[in-house]
Amino acid sequence: FALAWARPPPARWWRRRGVEFGLMLAALIGLSEIALRTSEPLAYLVFPALIWSALRLGRHGATAAVAIAAGFAVWETTRQVGPFAYESVTESVLSTQLYIGVAAVSTLCLAAVVAERERAARRLAASRMRLVAAGDNERRRIEHNLHDGAQQRLTALVVQLKMYAERARESPSIAAAMLDDAGIELTLAIDELRELAHGIHPS
Repeated sequence: FALAWARPPPARWWRRRGVEFGLMLAALIGLSEIALRTSEPLAYLVFPALIWSALRLGRHGATAAVAIAAGFAVWETTRQVGPFAYESVTESVLSTQLYIGVAAVSTLCLAAVVAERERAARRLAASRMRLVAAGDNERRRIEHNLHDGAQQRLTALVVQLKMYAERARESPSIAAAMLDDAGIELTLAIDELRELAHGIHPS
């Protein structure tokens, strides 16, 4: 409890979980009163509230719940009231310690599992954001390369072919050489497109 509450939860935790924290404490106190004021075997009625604290309220809620449950158990047993009050002091102490140990280990282990799951979910969300950012950067790179590379080369080839067409009308004998030049430019554009398309899969 001291380690968990050495750094109190931030204000946003209280805004989001404050009411639930209060309800959990009220339920825990009520169930502890019912369970530990009688000699009937009802001590483990408090476990739903402990599980609630572990699942929903993190280490702060879980440690507070365990502390309250343990405090009730010790208080009632020292007054010789409840299911852990035996004629033998040793039996009373052992029974109370067993109850507190089971409650603490169960609640804190469950809280640890929930915290680990939340950390994994945060890491997964961050990983997704990195993947989306990498995909956007790659798309921008491809757009830039298409615009500055293959598109400009193909545009220049269109202009060049129009010029060659006009010159070929004037002197048809040089048409073959001009078409060879245009073929070279087209081959270069195709190579650029092939290089850009290499490695682009569904990813």
